[in-house]
Amino acid sequence: MRILHWYPNLLGGGAVANAVRGLASAQTSLGAEVLIAAARSRKVSGRRMTGSADGVRIYCWKPMWHLGKGNLILRGLSFNDRQQLIAWLPDIVHIHGEFNPDNLWVPSLFKCHKVLSPHGAFHPLVFGKNRQWKKIYFALAKRVLYGKVAFHALSPLEKSHILSVIPQAKIYICPDCLSPRMEEYLSERGDSAVSSSDFITFFYAGRLDVFRKALDRLLCAFALAVQRLPDKNIVLLLAGRDFSGGQRSLQRLAITLGIEAKVKFLGHLDERKLASTYRRADLYLQLSRNDAFGLSAAEAMVSGMPVILANEVGIGSYDEIKRLPCVAVVSSGVESIARAMIHAARHLEPLKQLAQESRARIREFLSWRRLGMETMDQYQALFEIRNVSDSPER
Repeated sequence: MRILHWYPNLLGGGAVANAVRGLASAQTSLGAEVLIAAARSRKVSGRRMTGSADGVRIYCWKPMWHLGKGNLILRGLSFNDRQQLIAWLPDIVHIHGEFNPDNLWVPSLFKCHKVLSPHGAFHPLVFGKNRQWKKIYFALAKRVLYGKVAFHALSPLEKSHILSVIPQAKIYICPDCLSPRMEEYLSERGDSAVSSSDFITFFYAGRLDVFRKALDRLLCAFALAVQRLPDKNIVLLLAGRDFSGGQRSLQRLAITLGIEAKVKFLGHLDERKLASTYRRADLYLQLSRNDAFGLSAAEAMVSGMPVILANEVGIGSYDEIKRLPCVAVVSSGVESIARAMIHAARHLEPLKQLAQESRARIREFLSWRRLGMETMDQYQALFEIRNVSDSPER
């Protein structure tokens, strides 16, 4: 099977880029021939066809021109790049990320079957940003792209978001997975959290985006938990890069709530340090207002931590996850979150034991090998549907 992953923004890095590389690597290990197509950055030079550290080939095409505004920019493909990509003759093209005008090139370049992973782009909060420009793009994409793809949702929750705007969409669901390096670090032996009856560490990891990650709710709920657990010494650790002044805003809120001494900002942690912090903290919280999946929560679970999730975090919409006794999926209200934190603090040791017992099951559910096999099975099912009901496109 020849699979082309189309992610023009790959060289910019980030969570989607890591997911594309991880999936491509897993599919390569299962015997598929895989290529990633990415737009060349001005900072990147060298041959167009390159090898990555995980053995997956990357074709870097050079934008010839730019048309658009803000983040909605269409980049031009040269005749040579078009011919090189067409000549690769993939069996399937898997497009990643949406509201990217570069994706509109795909139907004209490739006649094979196509899959689109929006990576959270159809969440109501995301869909509503820059709505005027997105409405224009969405209307165009409905005409030239959406009717020619199957959709990959990262969670049952994301499936509902896709169906809310494209009711006729054909969708399959597969989770995201940890980066191979993070998985390796979380497997290392190290100091586990040592909690006592009077000292508990809560933990959040991710960029300090106050609104999207609902860090305002987190601090307010934490303040209630501190107030209602006078016999416990509770600390909240926040790890991640600042985002639009988020750290300063949170520091001011902590002072207003009277919890500034109990909230610690760790800054950005590399993967090894982050893995170590997962192992040493007691409880993880992910309360985002919108997260198609929630990779940090997955990392915490794989590390063996009990987890509290808001019901807008996609990973918590999987039955395999929300049924785990070490996972609490709660409504997004401050009171509901505070009650879950208090309950966890009072039953911490049994929850931690259950979390450790669930690690192997979670690791298998979130393994790249399983995801690689599942996606290739889904591709094959799409081919069979096409071959039976449609005339061949190639």
